[in-house]
Order: sequence, then structure tokens, then C-alpha cells
Amino acid sequence: MAGDRFLIISGHDFRSRRKASVHFIAQSLVPHGEVCFYSIGFSHVSRAKMDPRVDLWAHGNIVGELDGVRCFLERTLVHPFSTGLDWLAFPEALWFEAYAKRPRTQFWDWVRSATTIIFESGMSVLLAEQVALANPAARMIYLASDDLKTIGCSSHLVHCLDRSATSFEYAVLTSRLLASAMPPRLKLVYVPHGFDQRPFLNDTASPYTDPINAVSLGSTLFDESLFQVACRQFPDVKFHIIGGGRRSSKVTAPNAVVQPEMPFADTIKYIKHASVGIAPYANKGAPYYLSDTSLKLAQYEFVGLNAVCPFFACGQKSGRFGYDPGNSSSIFDALTQALSRPKFRPDFSEFLDWESVTDRFLAPERFPDTRV
Repeated sequence: MAGDRFLIISGHDFRSRRKASVHFIAQSLVPHGEVCFYSIGFSHVSRAKMDPRVDLWAHGNIVGELDGVRCFLERTLVHPFSTGLDWLAFPEALWFEAYAKRPRTQFWDWVRSATTIIFESGMSVLLAEQVALANPAARMIYLASDDLKTIGCSSHLVHCLDRSATSFEYAVLTSRLLASAMPPRLKLVYVPHGFDQRPFLNDTASPYTDPINAVSLGSTLFDESLFQVACRQFPDVKFHIIGGGRRSSKVTAPNAVVQPEMPFADTIKYIKHASVGIAPYANKGAPYYLSDTSLKLAQYEFVGLNAVCPFFACGQKSGRFGYDPGNSSSIFDALTQALSRPKFRPDFSEFLDWESVTDRFLAPERFPDTRV
């Protein structure tokens, strides 16, 4: 497929420091052809919502390039969002439709020249019908990173996905559990998140000075109450919280070490040499498919590290020990079991690198494991 022209439409920006699966897919597409990455849903509203693209504000409405990917961050005065109020559904829909029809010179230039157009779940579906009319020859692929309802999108976006379902060649599910959330007319394939194994294969020195260490990475759905309980129950364990965000500042126990967000490469030594991994997800807002899509749990599994996480994030995975958030006895049981078990040997065949993910993304019919 070398020589193809790809356009990715997303609520992320390729240049953001915090990476999601769509960033790695975009990078893996570069050897296959020209890649353009168009980011939408960004405005002064994004500042109030602590959007991770805010540090790219000065790059708005200017074509840029990074690592072979052409980038455009569409910045407007305001952009529509879900109010969460049913009685505002009609004016909310009008607001979204007005936003969809605003002039986008760069966007339509890229649409008309694209051979494959990838819509990541979110506001991108607002433009699907227009794109299909503007370039009917292009392949349209829906990347279902999330269930629109679960992540709080407007009901109008759910309607847009239903309305444009037949325009897509297929939808790529990052978890088979997402199948029930897709329109019935949309063909489905399964391609899990990729995993960059190379950084984990290098030798690293332990960063720890204490004999028993638990590590937690990231701020997604961070539940500080887990540590407020666990630190008291396990005074001999040193709990290392890395990049936990604002809520992690509430963890003040003497056996807790709270560190700011750090480059991914710097976190690997903490994962490889930990005694146990923690995924302290809060119940509220947790997607039902988190057991399949949690990157931190995948990282723990790759190095054979037993993990403590809520029951809803355990799935059918071995090496995960579940607890009920807020239940001190179940937290104690989960940590006790995880700490008492030796590290295990992971099944490396379960981990796809991003090149393998991209191969399946572009030609799922070649891979039996993509069937839903």
C-alpha cells in the first residue's frame, strides 16, 4: 500500500506529549504513504477542560510536521460539547451541526486527496457524511477507541455514527466488548492496542532503595482513596505514585512517594523492578472495556508483574488481583495476594507491536484473529 495518502481525524493532536493508540498508528502508517493528522474540537473551552493539547495553542490553524506526519490543530473561539442535559438535546444538536458546517479549507484539501480516511471515536463522526460525499472513492475506517456514550459524548454524535455507518468500510474495535455499542449496519473487526516491547527488553538498574515497592503510573481515573487505605494497611511497602495528577497530592502517608509525570522511558525501570503494580481506577466513569484497553495493566503484564486493580478491570487475565474501590478488606486481600505471588512468565504472543497492529488495521481480512 506504499504511496497511499492517509488522513486521520481525531480529538488528539499528533504532537501531544501524552500518547494514545492513534498516535502510534499514525507513526506506523508513515512507511505506507503520506500521513496527515487533523485535530478537531479545540477552542477556549479546551483551556477550561484541561485539554492535553493546550500547550499546542500557538500551533493552532497552522500546518506543521513531526516525524513524517503532517499536522493541523483546528483552533476556534468555542466548540460544541455535551451538556449532559436531555432537555438541551435539540439546541445542542444544532450547535454541533453548525460547527460541522464551518469553513475548513485545509481539512477539505486533505480530504479530497486522501485514499484512506480514519475517524477516531469522538467528534470526528460529526464530519463523516460530508467526507463521504466529498471523496466517495476513499476508504473510510472507524477507529473505535471508545464507546461514545461511555466517554460522555453528546447523543448527537451517537446519532451521527448511526447515520453514517454504511459509509465506513469497517470499524476497528480495540476490545471485542465494544461490539454491542456499534451500529448494526457497521462491519466490525478486532485489533487490540499495540505494545512497544523494545524499551522493556533493555537492562535497567533498580530505582528503589526499599525492599518492597508498589508502583502506580498515570492519572486516568486516579482514585487516591486506594492509597489512603493501602498505605495504612501495609506500612512496610513503599508506594510510588508517578504522574498521578492533582488527586495524587492527597496521598500524604510517610510510605508514599508522589512524583510528577515523567517521560515514558524513565518509568520502565520502576515497572520492571517493582514488587507489585497498582492500577487505582475509580468506579465513576470507568469504561466497561477497561480490562482490555488499560495500557498500564498491559505494561505490568509484559514484565510478569502481579497487579492490583478493581474487579471491573481484571477481565479474564491472570496476574490481576481485584478489589472493590472503597472496601478496605478487599483492598487488603488483593494486595496480600499480589505481594505473596512470584512474578510470572507472560505470554509474549499476546502482545502485538504497532507495525502488526497497523497491518491488521489496513487489511484485517488477512488475519483470522481480527474476527469479532
